Amino acid sequence: MKKTGTTTVRYEKRTMIDRPIGDVFERLADVDGYGKWMHRTGLFRRSGQTFDGPLGPGTAYSDATRMGTFRGQITDYQPPSRLGFRETLRWFGFDLMEARPEYFLEADRDRTIVHHVAEGDLFGVMRLMKPVAALMARSERARTIASLRRSLEPEASKLTLEMRRALPAAPSVVFHALSDPDKLAQWWGPEGFTVPSLEFDPDVGASYRIEMQPPDGEPFHLTGKFRDVDSPVHLAFTFVYQEPDPDDVDTLVELSLRDLGESTEVVFTQGPFKTAARRDLHRDGWTDSFDKLERFLSKP
Repeated sequence: MKKTGTTTVRYEKRTMIDRPIGDVFERLADVDGYGKWMHRTGLFRRSGQTFDGPLGPGTAYSDATRMGTFRGQITDYQPPSRLGFRETLRWFGFDLMEARPEYFLEADRDRTIVHHVAEGDLFGVMRLMKPVAALMARSERARTIASLRRSLEPEASKLTLEMRRALPAAPSVVFHALSDPDKLAQWWGPEGFTVPSLEFDPDVGASYRIEMQPPDGEPFHLTGKFRDVDSPVHLAFTFVYQEPDPDDVDTLVELSLRDLGESTEVVFTQGPFKTAARRDLHRDGWTDSFDKLERFLSKP
């Protein structure tokens, strides 16, 4: 039963991971193994089962964080599609918060769509910290999903293009320019390129297709699928030319946005590429694209 005097925060995220559903479920269910792959820049420190026995509903565990140690148990265990937890943080005998993270997994051939839902209740004086707690929960849950993907897709770190740009607009405005097809067509592509047509409706698992017209020569197309859509902080999609060069391979584009006050930092990655030459070619193209996007956002 929900306690009186509580405040609830909620977070949802959908993403796609390039591994079979069984591998993803196994990684999430292994509470002893989180310390091997969970990034340590956030609240997480270590976790583990608190009794010997098989995993399943009722399995007890501890989750040590910078805020203190949560005591929890597995509440839903349906391999390979559903996994749920409930954990509580107590200080000096009083409940401060309860977190209920859940994962709903769906197979997409050899990939997995992950729908992550997390709710939490704040008790007592912690209710006054709802804005801060909501921001911390969003950041921590997003960090968990990002760490999970990195642990299951280790090849993504090889021959990867990385760029950072500060853009003169709020994250919501920048994300809209990155995801709205009408706005995207106004800045996408290297200098001199135009976008005669495009199909671009961000939704996890959906496909997109962009026609690009160079200053000289015939138009060409690129396509892919959306892997993550989390406005206004993260957008990810695969990227491949429909008429590829022999050295072109399917790559993953990720754009992470961070509020800098009067501007937004965009952290861009794409990869892994087959060759350094193709990576550098894309660096030139994206540099031009971000220059065009900056000019577009600077218009009155």
